[in-house]
Amino acid sequence: MGGNLKGGRSTQGVVKIGNTVRRPAKESSLFVSEMLTFLEEKGCPYSQRFIGFDEQGREVYEYIEGVVQTEVGEMTIAQLEEIMRILRTIHDTTAELTENGDVLCHHDASPCNIVFRNGVPVALIDWDKCSFGKRWEDIIFSMWSSINGAPPNSEIIFE
Repeated sequence: MGGNLKGGRSTQGVVKIGNTVRRPAKESSLFVSEMLTFLEEKGCPYSQRFIGFDEQGREVYEYIEGVVQTEVGEMTIAQLEEIMRILRTIHDTTAELTENGDVLCHHDASPCNIVFRNGVPVALIDWDKCSFGKRWEDIIFSMWSSINGAPPNSEIIFE
């Protein structure tokens, strides 16, 4: 029996069935599946494992045990440092895929897409915005969403 998942910001149509997560396929599904398979083959432990597509055409991923926050917000320095280590590992692992220095960027590495165990970040989920880019794109977004506490797409006001 499956159930809707809680946590994150966008879980519409996402269900947990056994030890899997199923989500509606998107335009990015093929690219995401290729990149997650590459990360798995390289032994990168910080991403979801892509299993395939089910009979309903949904993406199927291995469920990662832990807690996912429902909002962006303040993180401890230790948590932020661990997120940066995770991003660096993913970036270093995928640097060989391009010749121009671009790496695979998650492009939404906020606390809402990070699985925590005992308060420690252990994996990134929800890769549908991933694409090749510059390392700083992931780093800046992740830092902003982890310490700012402002909702995505909101205006930051400095006084």
